[in-house]
Amino acid sequence: MSTEKIPYSVHSFMLPFRWDYLPPDYSLEAGKEQISFEVRTSLNSFLKCVLQQGSFWKRKFFAIGGKAENYNEYHYFHAYAAKTLFDLQQKDEKETGSINANKVMLYFEIETDVTNDTYTIKTVNDGTYLLKLSGISLHVYNTGVAILTINVENDKYPEKEKILIINEFGRRIYPQFLNNEHPHTQQVKKAFLADSIEISIGGKGNFSDDFSEYESIAEREVHHYEGNDFKHSWVVKAPTYIRHLFGDKFSFTLGDEKPDSIRFNILTDDRMFFQSWYGNNDLATALKEKTQDITSENAFTANYSFGSIEKEVKGKYTATRTETEYPYLNNNDWHAYMFGDKGGPCIENKKMQKSLTEAHTYDRWAGYGTLFGLTRDSFVCITGSGDFSELIITQMKTMYYQMAVLCLAQRASVLRFSSEVSNLSDLARSNENKKLIANIKILYKNYIEFINKIYYREITPYIQGMEMYTQFQKIMDLKDNVKDLDEELNELFNYVKLEEDERQGNEAHSLSLIATWFLPASFIASLFGIGFIREYTTLTGKIDWELWKVWLIICGAGALVSWFFIRKAKRKK
Repeated sequence: MSTEKIPYSVHSFMLPFRWDYLPPDYSLEAGKEQISFEVRTSLNSFLKCVLQQGSFWKRKFFAIGGKAENYNEYHYFHAYAAKTLFDLQQKDEKETGSINANKVMLYFEIETDVTNDTYTIKTVNDGTYLLKLSGISLHVYNTGVAILTINVENDKYPEKEKILIINEFGRRIYPQFLNNEHPHTQQVKKAFLADSIEISIGGKGNFSDDFSEYESIAEREVHHYEGNDFKHSWVVKAPTYIRHLFGDKFSFTLGDEKPDSIRFNILTDDRMFFQSWYGNNDLATALKEKTQDITSENAFTANYSFGSIEKEVKGKYTATRTETEYPYLNNNDWHAYMFGDKGGPCIENKKMQKSLTEAHTYDRWAGYGTLFGLTRDSFVCITGSGDFSELIITQMKTMYYQMAVLCLAQRASVLRFSSEVSNLSDLARSNENKKLIANIKILYKNYIEFINKIYYREITPYIQGMEMYTQFQKIMDLKDNVKDLDEELNELFNYVKLEEDERQGNEAHSLSLIATWFLPASFIASLFGIGFIREYTTLTGKIDWELWKVWLIICGAGALVSWFFIRKAKRKK
């Protein structure tokens, strides 16, 4: 980058989604919920589908490759975290098509040429933005979630208003709302949905979406009957320029899936998460911390006494103190950039705006005019366009990018596990206890692996990284969400354990009843000896009916006594 012009801004649009592998025996009528979690989240199955012939995607092991920035990125993290953040080649992974059994993440890329490939955002009222496409990547986790990232660079539009427009329109993937009149997308396109977005990759094609399919509201129907056929689908789906990045082994719409394929479900609203760096000297200077001298005038009263003489003296004095103020706390541009609002802060409460700005800003380097902003939907940075810009851009593309991806994967995994708990609760109603217990064991095993290998409380020994990661976790409520998920799993486990204990108790009770009914016969057999039965049966040709009558009377009396005690025990219950 040092030999090239530093862009005005860089942007990453990141889409978290859930994925499920549907095996060859998959049935749309039965649904994927009946399939084991371990089968649906098999990394081997995903790898087989994504690397099919003609695929754009290539698996890419992490390698330093003689690049200082790669060394810096890898060294920044704890060794245990690096195993999750990077797809490190193992000794049993000679080819990109093989997977180590302990892998929790696979990494894929689509080769792009930043000098020729483009990401074009066309808007109705705010112009067209031609951005450089610097990369497309895919992080896939064995919790059944993945993060798709589209990286772009802006070397044409320095104005802060245009940076906000790029973030606002570039991350929208479907209409947030439709107006009653046709065209139904007219108002939302005037607000924040692009008129069209196009990805152009040399040798692979141009893929665009103008969201015109949402003009046919009738086709957006969900669960319904058409004649005798029951139909079910989603109201929204991924845009065409994302769907076309994947082959025919992938589906994004309920009802389109087929056996031996991957089914995607979007885990966000109409917006992708965005990460952005912006260099602007004037704005960075305006956001810097400033010191000011504050002079105050203070009144005083003093009482003097000498013998019987008392006198009150009044006067004034002045005092000067130096205070530090932070202009960014009340700066509309910084708040809008951080929260992705193109027309200024989408809030009409200055007290609340200041509170939110303070909570979501990491301001360790505020004196340099460098600020980081972290929200549930964004991770942004602003600096001057001076000497440190290249370094911070590299950090945003490497260490801080990895931090954002990991937090998104953690949040998406919690949502995924919560969904699985809900599905298992439905399965519990069907009384398929053996299948339910097996599925819960599998889910819980994967949850424990998630806690130990993905949900890290600390990922770097460096203080700035520790502080930012902690703030990210807090803003995304990950600690509380993981705690709630743990309780959900425990409640489900306790419920099934209670059901299983009751089932085993019923079985034991049945065995006890059988033993009770046959106790008299056992007693008589032990009293007379087994030879008694052999001697007085047709096996010997000699039958003493009188003795058998006595034996039957004794057994009947014993059975009557057993019945009496069993009935008495039931009444006590």
